[in-house]
Amino acid sequence: MSTNESTLAENIGRAVLAAIQDFSAATATATATTTGQLGSHQLQYTWASHSHHLHWDVIPLGILSYSCTPNGCSPRLNILHLQNGLYRTIGRMMSTIIIQGGEPPAFLSPSVVDYIVSGDILQVHVTPDDIGDPDLRENLKKVLSLLRENPSLRVLLDIPGEDKGLAADFVAGILKPSYSVLGSNRRAREALMVVKFREFLQCVENKELRETYGDRTLTKDEEAFLNTLSPGHILAFATESSKVPAIGFHPTPKLIFIHDEDRHLPNAHTCANELHLFVNATTMADDDEFNYCFLVALMNGSLFSTI
Repeated sequence: MSTNESTLAENIGRAVLAAIQDFSAATATATATTTGQLGSHQLQYTWASHSHHLHWDVIPLGILSYSCTPNGCSPRLNILHLQNGLYRTIGRMMSTIIIQGGEPPAFLSPSVVDYIVSGDILQVHVTPDDIGDPDLRENLKKVLSLLRENPSLRVLLDIPGEDKGLAADFVAGILKPSYSVLGSNRRAREALMVVKFREFLQCVENKELRETYGDRTLTKDEEAFLNTLSPGHILAFATESSKVPAIGFHPTPKLIFIHDEDRHLPNAHTCANELHLFVNATTMADDDEFNYCFLVALMNGSLFSTI
């Protein structure tokens, strides 16, 4: 090869492999860890230039981190190969083959070629057959088929509109009270706790909770937390989710009443979607104490109740 041909080959190689490298990074998905079988696909060309004496007789595509799909081969994201220039070397080989009139290295999938030609990932037409992992490919086909047969399921994928948060009444309706036997003394006390709980939710929604504390002195952290508190935080505290899942909650969220005079702070069992309220003289005495106990509990559980 002449010096001019070698230089031209290197320049084309830079352009082609820059696109392949960008494509690999832009399509970094599950294929980054896929180890699909590539069979015996190989490049069997020798490349050399006036300034580099690298001879490649047989290069298995698997070593080069290519993923074979029904549509052709796609480069997987391989940081080591990007760093050591292996992808660029492949591009130089490909450009040399083209310039010298050899058999075109037509093994890339159309989606990769689209990106090399356009340079715009949004112009690339990708189908499930461009996925190398056979299990992932078949599962995606099933999901797409299900979505096309049931267009209403698009709500699971659409970007939601403005999130106005959950209303207090809505959250109160989700958490179903688990009462004691009707007519018992415990049942009457539990009914009063439900009233207190729903009033607490309304105060949170209306940003009136601070007023219920009267002359009680709150810390700076408590004051700051009050400003961000919403009914969704209470749902998240009980279920670890600030929104209702698309298929609903399982099991059904419940309000559980614990009759214990020594415990006051509400707690949650998120695996069971249960919010536990303690029924005793302290929590039933006045709204101030109940509301403050709830505030402290929510702050202690802020990891779960962060929206």
